[in-house]
Amino acid sequence: MISLVAAAGFVVGAAYVKRRKQNSKHKGVWPLIFHGSFVLAPSFGEVIIKKDQLIILDELTGDISEIAEGGKLSEVLKQRGWKRSCVLHLKEGQLLVPGLIDTHCHAPQYQFTGTGTHIIELMQWLQHYTFPAERRLKDIEVARKVYTALINRLLSNGTTTALYFATIHEESCKLFADLAEDLGQRALIGKVAMDQHGGEDYEETTEVALASTESFVKYVLEKKCSRVLPVVTPRFIPTCSDACLKGLGEIAKKYDVHIQSHISESQDEMAFVDSLHPGKSDTEIYDKFGLLTAKTVMAHGCHLKRHERDVLRARGAAVSHCPHSNLFFGDANLNAKQCVFEKLKLGLGTDVAGGYSYSMFHSIRSAVTTGRNVRIDFLRGVKDDPAACDVPVDTEPLDYKEAFWIATQGGAEALDLQHRIGR
Repeated sequence: MISLVAAAGFVVGAAYVKRRKQNSKHKGVWPLIFHGSFVLAPSFGEVIIKKDQLIILDELTGDISEIAEGGKLSEVLKQRGWKRSCVLHLKEGQLLVPGLIDTHCHAPQYQFTGTGTHIIELMQWLQHYTFPAERRLKDIEVARKVYTALINRLLSNGTTTALYFATIHEESCKLFADLAEDLGQRALIGKVAMDQHGGEDYEETTEVALASTESFVKYVLEKKCSRVLPVVTPRFIPTCSDACLKGLGEIAKKYDVHIQSHISESQDEMAFVDSLHPGKSDTEIYDKFGLLTAKTVMAHGCHLKRHERDVLRARGAAVSHCPHSNLFFGDANLNAKQCVFEKLKLGLGTDVAGGYSYSMFHSIRSAVTTGRNVRIDFLRGVKDDPAACDVPVDTEPLDYKEAFWIATQGGAEALDLQHRIGR
């Protein structure tokens, strides 16, 4: 299914049509045809604007069934027996764009968005802000309030698909999946697993972490909702024992589901990993436990070396570029353009709340800014920055067209959903 979102915030998709049919107030009123201009990003660096077009939906599924010239509106209505009230005419300056895909968002952290600008080390920030806030979502009603607000906010900002970290609490994670299904967002949701270094009252035993992960995966799969998928989610290497990582890899393989975590994110994170696994990189450890697959998305990666990126590419794994939080916590610029030219799958993430905004448009802008910084480092001959240690394919920085592609089709490829979304 191709999903589109209008500037006015209308979401096209199966859940949209479901709401249209079930809500008697809007029955027969919500649009089945969008008339106006729309944007395509068919390839990296290519953006096409088509004017005076009709986007025609399938009345039963919400899929886009046809695209036609605006002059054929009367003919289309007559063929389908639809009234003109089924048509939404976009205003001047409004565009339909492919649904934006957030490949890294910590859903419970929506409560304290913006605290990433409190410049402290990542591990301090987790203990000071993150773990206490996530603990609160053990309460189902608190979870309902936070998750409902987040999903609605993201949809209203054009994010039709999101890859989410939730918390360690199985029941509130199940509620999150239910809410995503009801509210109409395509959501890939991970019940977080962490059996060490979580601080007071925010870690599980290895046995509970694995059992609750498998239970959550089964719960979501049994919903048989193609828009809501489970994700095996080791928080990151410092919070997961070897036994936990091994078990999570086995669960992901058993159910053939997505995997997400963080990789080579910051200097203090990598130092912590080295203290636990001397001489081993994040990439080596994840690979050892079968956690790098074609359905894996690893956030950040701004300190990945070339040979590590080669391993990810060989496994079919993806990186989620999180320019906001890389700036605040990573102390490095990810060379996104280099990743694309290396054929490493790359999506874009807000990383709420390490990132200060839930808007993917802000992340697109920040990705472009980061691209300029990468170029500046290259031109200045900076060699000690891991992001600049490889000679770029060219010295032209990432531009808005390329960043827009990463936020749409790039994200779809990162999630291994390119045949359903992104264009």
